[in-house]
Amino acid sequence: MRAWSVALLRSASCSRTPLKNNLAPYRAAHTRCREKDILIMPRTVESIVESHRVASARRAAGKPIWDVKVPLKALLAEYAGFGDDLTAEQAVDMSHRLHALLKMCVPEAWRQYEHDNYSMDFEDLMERFELAAAVDFAPTEDCTDTPCEIINWWLEELYDWGDRYRVWLG
Repeated sequence: MRAWSVALLRSASCSRTPLKNNLAPYRAAHTRCREKDILIMPRTVESIVESHRVASARRAAGKPIWDVKVPLKALLAEYAGFGDDLTAEQAVDMSHRLHALLKMCVPEAWRQYEHDNYSMDFEDLMERFELAAAVDFAPTEDCTDTPCEIINWWLEELYDWGDRYRVWLG
């Protein structure tokens, strides 16, 4: 699952700075959400162990490991050849296509606040993918992240959400 973003896009090396347009609230590394969302944390050994524990418990109970499957592999493969040379325009296209794919695959009910699988983190990601513009991928005076690095950062957040909500992203 994670191998796709890591193989396709390298991780960002500089600190995050606010976006220049309406997506500024989403640059924070940690986001407080509903009570069950507690705090988004970077991928850690503990989060990996917890994900495996949940999968094992579901398997032992005869349940499927994943509630939803999102076939990202083909979409990511289309951009793999660009690597570090991914342009802002390609990053925007990729973001919009990710939004459409997620909207199609993730149940609409999950996007309703009252649903048990509602996540403000996912809503933030969906809005970020939907509203992405070239300016979001342009370097600033404070941060010189490439479009490739920014997309990778967004994908890492998506993978973390997928692990928490049992969504297979592959």
